[in-house]
Amino acid sequence: EIDNAEWTLTRVVHSLNDSGYMSALELEVKVSDLDMAGEEN
Repeated sequence: EIDNAEWTLTRVVHSLNDSGYMSALELEVKVSDLDMAGEEN
C-alpha cells in the first residue's frame, strides 16, 4: 500500500565531506480523506 501512495518531497539536504557526497530526503505521504475517516472509528 505505501508504495502506491503519493509522496511529496519536502526537504533535500546535500553534503560533501571526506566520506563522499550524501543527499538526505524528507518526504510526506498524502493521506486521503477516506483513509483518515477510517482511522477515527
